[in-house]
Amino acid sequence: MARVRLLAIDLDFTLLDRDRRIPAENVKAIQMAKAAGIEVVLASGRVASGMTQYADELDLHGALISCNGAYVVTREQEVIAESRLSEELTRETLGFFQGRGVHAHVYRSDEILLPELNRWTKIYLDRVRKANFRVTDREELCFGGTHKVIAMADPPEADRLAEELRHYFGEAPVSIVRSEPEYLEVIAGSCDKGTGLAAVADRMGVGQNKTAAIGDYFNDIPMLRWAGTSAAVGNAPLEVKEAATRVVAPYDSGGVSEFVGYLVHNSEQSKPLGVRP
Repeated sequence: MARVRLLAIDLDFTLLDRDRRIPAENVKAIQMAKAAGIEVVLASGRVASGMTQYADELDLHGALISCNGAYVVTREQEVIAESRLSEELTRETLGFFQGRGVHAHVYRSDEILLPELNRWTKIYLDRVRKANFRVTDREELCFGGTHKVIAMADPPEADRLAEELRHYFGEAPVSIVRSEPEYLEVIAGSCDKGTGLAAVADRMGVGQNKTAAIGDYFNDIPMLRWAGTSAAVGNAPLEVKEAATRVVAPYDSGGVSEFVGYLVHNSEQSKPLGVRP
């Protein structure tokens, strides 16, 4: 394995515990990675302002791969890469959810824009904690396009809506993403966490074979497939595990620490589920 210089880590149910906090074990793991010369970046479906609290806690100064790769920025807010849904597609997507009585809001740059406050926004804002947000009207929600539209529903309904939405959009240039069981996200079809990691690696001059990534859910699959070395935590669905080059312990049993130890020491600490050809 080539010496890894860049490591992308998903947040929820990978780096963070069930209370959306960073366990002390993972803080030490990130410190070990940095001491070994590995640039650590966070990669999430969250808006960038909802990620900075964790970057600050870990003393990370690199890029943030936010909005599932649709908005990649430096800590100084310099845009490295971005892809927006057009205003027309944003309006159409919001109309799809509104017509079915499903809550949806949008991400634009570093903000979460909400059409109203309700039980779903309370759940969401409790999870993302310190992200920038405000309530606004439908015209501003759509104006100029968005980096992401996210709908929230109970998991069985979200599963059903995902299939309906794929049929509804057909060949339209969008990607339908699942980042948590209650979340259904629509982003531009040209981006994902893999393209976000590739953009950061290119900016750093790091070859793909010297990159690594770890995640837990379906939105992490492109990143796990793109990285030279990747891991799925043990709580990940089977499809996510199959996309990674190895499987480590669950998020709440030291998975991140195990993977960082493997990268730093190049030791066989976890049993691969299967190696990509």
